[in-house]
Amino acid sequence: LYYGNSNATAGSDTNLDTLDNIFTKKLETDATLLAEYHMDEGIGVSTVDTSGNNRTATFVGNPVWQVNDGGQWDGINKQFNFGSHLQFAGNWLTLSGTGFPTGGNSRTITFWVRATVAQANWTILFLTGNRVSSQAWLVAVDPQGNIALSNWGQSVVSSGVNICDGNWHFIRVQSILNNYTIFIDEVNRGTGVMTTNTALSATAYIGGHPDENDFTGFMDGVRYYN
Repeated sequence: LYYGNSNATAGSDTNLDTLDNIFTKKLETDATLLAEYHMDEGIGVSTVDTSGNNRTATFVGNPVWQVNDGGQWDGINKQFNFGSHLQFAGNWLTLSGTGFPTGGNSRTITFWVRATVAQANWTILFLTGNRVSSQAWLVAVDPQGNIALSNWGQSVVSSGVNICDGNWHFIRVQSILNNYTIFIDEVNRGTGVMTTNTALSATAYIGGHPDENDFTGFMDGVRYYN
């Protein structure tokens, strides 16, 4: 059974070392998708938004492109032969936050992440809104290696699971109004209520912020939905 690869043949599954023979990467067309970054360019100072919303993400600092595709698929050690992913260490991506959910409106973000050591402070994975109490929507790694959520300075929802183990993890954070859930590798690892009044912001951030603590590790396949 082959998914999306028009070149697949009956012998495609004889090489089980790659996914290229069976699958093709999907460019989302979901109307709720606000931004999508496959991070497969492998060169340059930006990564294209494949959602169709033209929110090209641009690097601040020097991008460190990795030569292989990031993430894992269905819990197996298989990767696409083509593609790349990004290392973050004192660098970050900026993108347009115009049109992103504000107030307490529902939203979801998904991404792949890999880290080996938790830092002494919270490090930013994704940030939108203003860095004022209750006006931000922040996804971060806390000093214990947990995926943690905050509205900036007040409510906190934590996964209670250390993801800084050197392995790739698929993260899904969703908020339905003020009810938040953190999924790690599609297992519910934390729920909570957090009152958020996210402010409209012209810029959103992936992997860091000029005035905050930057994430140290690797990311791939970022998608943000309303």
